[in-house]
Amino acid sequence: MIDPAPYIAAIPELTPVPCGTLTRSVGLLLEATGPELPVGALVTVRDRGAAAVCEVVGFRDDRLLLLAIDETRQVSPGSLVAPLHLTFRVGPWILGRVLDGLGRPLDGIPIPPEGEEIELEPPAVPAMERGLTATPLDVGVRAVNALLTLG
Repeated sequence: MIDPAPYIAAIPELTPVPCGTLTRSVGLLLEATGPELPVGALVTVRDRGAAAVCEVVGFRDDRLLLLAIDETRQVSPGSLVAPLHLTFRVGPWILGRVLDGLGRPLDGIPIPPEGEEIELEPPAVPAMERGLTATPLDVGVRAVNALLTLG
């Protein structure tokens, strides 16, 4: 008999992603049931092979109110709504390129596969673990300079 242990060990561990469904669309405002997300979170709405990026802008009863950032021509009721974890690939390719707010090039040339991938919203460093301000920043307002050290 074949031992299934090495095959089971070879299967990558998957983390389930909480998803929801699109229930309503009026212009650029979409309404969806779905995971509990804070205002400002980004989601993707997927249907028929197309995906639209949206931002959570509010709540109504137990539904999320989403504002579309991308075109929503392909979405329909029942489309899959999933949280979006943004990363960005950095490297020399970025010099001289024009990017949108999500880091996508606007010139139509694809992003090359090389480069370091970073999170666009990394977790904040706890306040007590941050370094001291070595050089204070003069903001030009004496009251702010006196009461709030920036730098």
